[in-house]
Amino acid sequence: MKKKKNSKFFLKNWIKPIVNPSHLKHLIPKYLKYLRDWKKYSRMKYAEEMSLGYSLPSFN
Repeated sequence: MKKKKNSKFFLKNWIKPIVNPSHLKHLIPKYLKYLRDWKKYSRMKYAEEMSLGYSLPSFN
């Protein structure tokens, strides 16, 4: 029983402020759209050569 309380405490006070599950459900579709748009842009004729590793997604 104590181990379960410790897990909840850790999740609530350490993980949730960094990765909030309610934010993830809204961000995942935005990341997928970003990746689709990035792929589409990179295939354009005069597109600037970019590395996904240096990209910086910004979501409103």
